[in-house]
Amino acid sequence: MFNVFSEFQPLTYVAVGNINNNSELLSNLNVVGNAHKKDLEILFNQTREDFNIIKQALTYAGVTIEESNTYNIGHTPAQSLPIAIRDWFFIYGEDVIIPHQHFPWHQMRSRSLDHVFDQSKKVTRWFGEVSSEISKVNSVFYDGANFLRCGKHIFHSAKVSSFGCEHGLNVIKSHILERRPDTSFIPVDTNDHLDGALFLVRPGLLITSLKNLPDCFDSWDKIFVEYDSHKFTKQHEDLRYAKYHPMLVKQWHWYQQTNPQETAFSLNALSIDENTVMFPGYDKEVFTQLAKHNVECINLNLKTCYFWDNGLHCFTNELHRRGDIENYF
Repeated sequence: MFNVFSEFQPLTYVAVGNINNNSELLSNLNVVGNAHKKDLEILFNQTREDFNIIKQALTYAGVTIEESNTYNIGHTPAQSLPIAIRDWFFIYGEDVIIPHQHFPWHQMRSRSLDHVFDQSKKVTRWFGEVSSEISKVNSVFYDGANFLRCGKHIFHSAKVSSFGCEHGLNVIKSHILERRPDTSFIPVDTNDHLDGALFLVRPGLLITSLKNLPDCFDSWDKIFVEYDSHKFTKQHEDLRYAKYHPMLVKQWHWYQQTNPQETAFSLNALSIDENTVMFPGYDKEVFTQLAKHNVECINLNLKTCYFWDNGLHCFTNELHRRGDIENYF
């Protein structure tokens, strides 16, 4: 049922985030006052439109879709919505790995695809949440967005941060190596989600905002995206405040005050196959460079990425790509 060995083999089956059932969400969320619920409703509608665009584009490409289930999240912060579906599970081969979640209110997110995963005996789930700095140390906490698959090689964020802990990484490594002992894990010099800094278009071609890459990429063609995290954070916040009511941004995104804005949206994309890539927005330089490599770029023109700090790769997570494990190095 599940089969994913790379970021670029032909995509046949994918999970997509969800923000349906707006009325229930609006009635239960208390993170914004009544005066700003209209702003919140507009945001939800825009986000739902974005997800409809994603689903329509994937369906047109012949990809089967599974949506995450929304649920009654009660009086909890925004991150509990099952939107950034990339973060909370990771598939390698046919094995589904669902690590611990960062906050107690994240826990429900990891159950939003039970209608898919409960059919498989290949699911390994660590229950519970990471609710303190102490529990981080001994928990299996490591976001799925920290990994990129490339056949027998799995790349991962080198430094632990608010997106994972060393123990979590080591447990997941051991879990995979027990099943596939010839797998190589290669650290990449970032402490953020790796999919916000590196995109593997196909064997021999990548897009990145990083200056220091593993030596195994030396022979690959590279498209560099200029990305200054401090400058981008300021631009990111300015754009949010220009587009959305300041109180909505402040109260809804209180957690953004401590987490970096780590996503370069020009590379937070989704491959349909080695010659076709969907992007959340248009980047002239990236699209021009990819055209020289005969890669078709599909611009979905999503509207709410900057608010959620999530791109197309974040909003989706592959369940099946056609093809077997290969060695690309």
